[in-house]
Amino acid sequence: MIQYKTNPRTSDQPLSFSRQIKPGSYVFLTSGTCEATNHVSHETLQRIGLKTGIVNGDHYPLTESEMQLIGEEYIPFGRQMAMIGYAVLMNGRKYLAPTIEVPFGTHTPGAGNYLEAQTEAHQSMAMANAVAEAVGGYCCYTEEWIASHAMGGVICCEILIPIDYALEKATTYEEWTAHLSGLAKQFENASESYTPTHTMH
Repeated sequence: MIQYKTNPRTSDQPLSFSRQIKPGSYVFLTSGTCEATNHVSHETLQRIGLKTGIVNGDHYPLTESEMQLIGEEYIPFGRQMAMIGYAVLMNGRKYLAPTIEVPFGTHTPGAGNYLEAQTEAHQSMAMANAVAEAVGGYCCYTEEWIASHAMGGVICCEILIPIDYALEKATTYEEWTAHLSGLAKQFENASESYTPTHTMH
């Protein structure tokens, strides 16, 4: 299994977008495969007034209704694909975090080099920011480099969508993924008018 490490420079970069936040501003509640990360305890979530659920007899950070809105797969998201298994906690609120992943280097067949991936990620961030503005959410840019060898990595563009917003728009997985794809379609041209003010790296 490939192990990644976060490029520390991405925490120091200027924020180029109106809804962009720095890596580390939030805590993952679930993984891309929808598993509980256990980074935040059931007791802590209850203490800050957030409800949780039960999966296979164990506490789970999302309620039954919230669980319906994540899945262990990628869905079309504008010109990209987004993994929709992630949920996060920030400032006492839950967010869904569909994530666009742009690989670079020789470890992924067909992937471009780092600069090509950066350009693609910048365009994805422009769309992510437009979606975040529309839903009252945030976006984040993170670089994950392969820890064992300088052969590449992946740039992640995460869109934090308030879970309350999601529950207002959908009650089933199918409804939510259709709504997400519709948002991406609505704002996929945002990247065409975007002119970088800072270089992300």
